[in-house]
Amino acid sequence: MGLLDFIKPKSALEKAAAQVREPYAQPEYRRGAMDKLFEIGTDEAYRALLKRFTISAHGQIADEAEKRELVDQLAGVGEPVLPALKEFVQTEKKNISFPVRAVLKILGKEAGIEFLKATLQQYEPLDHRSVQAKTTLVITLGELVDASEAALFAPYLEDHDDDVQFQAVVALERLANEAARPASPW
Repeated sequence: MGLLDFIKPKSALEKAAAQVREPYAQPEYRRGAMDKLFEIGTDEAYRALLKRFTISAHGQIADEAEKRELVDQLAGVGEPVLPALKEFVQTEKKNISFPVRAVLKILGKEAGIEFLKATLQQYEPLDHRSVQAKTTLVITLGELVDASEAALFAPYLEDHDDDVQFQAVVALERLANEAARPASPW
């Protein structure tokens, strides 16, 4: 067996997955890779697409625009992308705000709230590794639920992280005063 026997050409999916995560590439380059992954349309391709949310591309404006476009494209795919999307939201410790938007667009408000509640409840207040995920979920749910769901936020008043505690207080304050709740985008 020679040295070249170990070198295997990358598949189209592997190439596109690597290109999607390239932070210094031109936006068109990443968008082309995203289009390729949508074209492939397998669960593995959708999981590779979701990795785009884990990097911050060079140029904040382009980065935000790409992520918003990706949310819309994922929502356009709908049910086929949902298993990968749900798994991403439940397991990724950071960078879930855009995927949460996609989940809500696909599932709708009621089913989306139920999924997000279940996801938040899997994180205990003493979980030190999931601060960003907890913060995102508390903020999102605080804007979506009504006062009957206030007990959902109570455990996070005792969270080890000040940001999570603060967002739980903000959510509870909004729920106590319906007039203080902003209009929901969902």
